[in-house]
Parts: sequence; C-alpha cells; structure tokens
Amino acid sequence: MNWLLAAVVTFLASVVLHALVVRFHSSMNRVVSFLIVGCGAGAILLIFVGEHHGFLSAQVFGAAMTYGFICELYLFLFTFALSSISANLLVTLHGRKLTDANIAALYDSKRMVSHRIGRLEHTGLLQAVGDRYEVTRRGRRLLGLLGALRGFFRHDDESNAGAVVGS
Repeated sequence: MNWLLAAVVTFLASVVLHALVVRFHSSMNRVVSFLIVGCGAGAILLIFVGEHHGFLSAQVFGAAMTYGFICELYLFLFTFALSSISANLLVTLHGRKLTDANIAALYDSKRMVSHRIGRLEHTGLLQAVGDRYEVTRRGRRLLGLLGALRGFFRHDDESNAGAVVGS
C-alpha cells in the first residue's frame, strides 16, 4: 500500500474510532481522547509503513509528517468549532430562527463568561471554593506546560504581558 494512502486511511480510521470512544466515554475530554486514539493509530501506521519500506525510509518520514499534519488540522478545526462564537451561532441558527434580541441575549458577556467558567470546571481545570474560583492541580499542570511552551517559543517577553501563564 502507498504510504500516503496509508496515512489518509489511518487518519480516517482514527476519526471513526475517536467518535466511538466519545460515544462510550462521553465524560472524557474530546481532545485528549483524540490524542490517545491518534497516537495509537499513528504508531500502527509507522510500524506498517516501516515493515514495507524500512523503518528509516523516507516513506516512514512522509507518512509520519502527513498523518501528523492531518491530525493537527483536524484538532485545530475541531477545537475551533467547539469554541468559536460564529460556529456556535451558525449551528444554533440552523436549528431555529432568532431575532437580534435573541442573539444578543444568547451571547451576553456575563453569560459567555459563565459558559467559559462552566467549561473550565467541567474539564477539571477550575473549581469553585465558596464564592471564589481556584485553579485545580490539573489546571496548574496545564499552566506549567503552557509556560514551558511559551518559554520554548520565546513568547515570554514584554509584548505578551497580558497573557500571564504560570503565575
């Protein structure tokens, strides 16, 4: 089998398997579940292509890069659709007609902040303690990772002072 076709077929299989995992484990984070499924499928892809072309071949490298790119694009579009106001509005309008007043009420700033806080709580990154919110241990780990990535990519300079991570 051609390495490019193998990468595309593996990606499509990953998406189908991811859909099944999400159906049976609905509480699992969707991005994390795709990463688990995608990494497993990617390893199988590399073994498959490596056995046919040699593990140090250009075909293995091409399959890995192609598969990784397609998966990253999928995750970007997937997370974009989950958090995009425009995408959510289109889905809402597809199901029913809304007036300007309905849309304004739906996307009221207090409601949007409340919705984001709810998402952070649902994913275990934030918790309510009395009348205040605190970052959870899991949230602190994520902030540490983001801080390390910011440092690695040199995004920790003064131009990003508004995006405080890890403090």
